[in-house]
Amino acid sequence: MEATEAVMRAMAGEQRSDIVAVMEAALRFRLELEGHAGDLPAVHRWCAQHHLSFEKLQAIGELEQHIKFELADFMPFRDIHDPSGLLEQLEKLAPMVVVMTSVAFVAQALEVRSEGNAYTNSQEMALGLFSDLSATPDIHSPSCLRWKEEDIIIPIQLNLFFDKLLASFSTAIASPKQFWMSLLLFSNRLHYATFSDHDGTFHVFKVLYCGRERFVELDGIAGYVVIEFRRKLCNIFKILRLTWEHKDMFDDELEQLLTAHNLKPLQETQREIITALVSIFKNLDSITADEVEHNGDDLDSVSFLSFSSSKVTS
Repeated sequence: MEATEAVMRAMAGEQRSDIVAVMEAALRFRLELEGHAGDLPAVHRWCAQHHLSFEKLQAIGELEQHIKFELADFMPFRDIHDPSGLLEQLEKLAPMVVVMTSVAFVAQALEVRSEGNAYTNSQEMALGLFSDLSATPDIHSPSCLRWKEEDIIIPIQLNLFFDKLLASFSTAIASPKQFWMSLLLFSNRLHYATFSDHDGTFHVFKVLYCGRERFVELDGIAGYVVIEFRRKLCNIFKILRLTWEHKDMFDDELEQLLTAHNLKPLQETQREIITALVSIFKNLDSITADEVEHNGDDLDSVSFLSFSSSKVTS
């Protein structure tokens, strides 16, 4: 297992994420399949040399195709057959994979309270951010990361073992600011309000998961950036809805329909969102984002931004 973990660390690059490592492995597996043109013994040898499972990597590829097939009517996918092109994209956008993973599995988010210690024979331990879960890493599952105190861990898989939860296939986020910004940008629903004091304008946002509220305070500019980003996301949902409702239209007719709703084509809007997302996380150091205690019910429930509000009429 140590050899597999070493390969995973190499494939994860600068990211402390088992998910990024697995994505890299799956794409390199596809590259080998393509390069050896059906010579399966050669691909099996490559897997053995890298301490990876041929069957599991093959299953990942089949699952990807199945997901695309099931969602094709609702969300168009650009089918990129060249795995080297996808690898290049992954290398550029691996930090965004970490962001999306943290939001998708946020209900299982853990905060590491203590690190493992070989001298005292103690394991790492983490507590849930939105639950009363406590968990330790599953030492029987390979991982490219080691838990560090104050890390936020997003496990994909949690298994109950007697009185403990074992976490595996995890992503580690060292910066709480990165974690909270990820949630504010992509959480399904937010409540927020704008306040002013002697230091200027600031925003308080509320996120709710598993019945547990958390409040995050942003400076005035960062709060505006979050709100505008979510409006762009709502536009994506409007475009997808119109595309689905009018799927029999020709491309030029659909483009005219989108223009009538003040919407740009899907790919152009997607590029704007990706550009904005990369810019936000590149400039994270200049953003103030802190978890705070907030008393009172003064957040504006009318102005919350929700993906469910993105329905449009034609």
